[in-house]
Amino acid sequence: MSTILRPPKITKIMTRLKKIGDLKDVESVLQELTQKINEIESKLGSPENEALSDKDAVPGMIKILKNEDKSHGFKIMTEEGWKIPYAKDIPIAFESEKAEFKKEVKKSIDEIEADDIETGNSIANLTSFDEKSNKFIMPRPDYDSGWVQDASNNAAITIEHNLGITDFSNVSFYASFSADGLYAMNAAFGHNQTASSNHKGYWTQIIDENTIKIGTSAQGPPNFRCDALNNNETDFTHVRLKLWK
Repeated sequence: MSTILRPPKITKIMTRLKKIGDLKDVESVLQELTQKINEIESKLGSPENEALSDKDAVPGMIKILKNEDKSHGFKIMTEEGWKIPYAKDIPIAFESEKAEFKKEVKKSIDEIEADDIETGNSIANLTSFDEKSNKFIMPRPDYDSGWVQDASNNAAITIEHNLGITDFSNVSFYASFSADGLYAMNAAFGHNQTASSNHKGYWTQIIDENTIKIGTSAQGPPNFRCDALNNNETDFTHVRLKLWK
């Protein structure tokens, strides 16, 4: 333990030195001064794990603490007793001196996601605030199927998400007529213009807590005509499913 003491008692002794009248007073003051110095040295020399009673401690004293993980922290003696400084509910700990401090670099969610891909981490999944853009964002999905080929007519593909739930907080479903998601849409169904009952489309079905199936209508995947959306009755071929717990 390392301590720092305020010296009010020693200050009083030094004041008495200025008022002494004879050699006997000098001897008395020196004895008292020696005693106080010995007390300070004793406290300064105490081992880290030695308990220091409130009676012996004075306000202003700092005690260095050695934690079980060999890190170090400290506590301060106040008028109300020992106090440990905290930063965001975490005790302040000492680290080895660094040659220079690195300024924290703010990253966008896209940059964090790119780092995750490179390092194998999942920090982006836990991020709901984009520090670089200074705005809240939609958390990354707990599952993303990526673009997968749909099933043939009147069949289904199986998506194994392994999230262990059937009640999702959010589900996003996309369809595209390209393997890379070109002109992706949220289309789920369409219909054959020659027969209004001849529906074409996709449907998703929750099978169990780890599995979802995406079925293609017996009449085929959805298509429609909309020149403004770059779709000229072209059948969709790929689907993508995103899930949030």
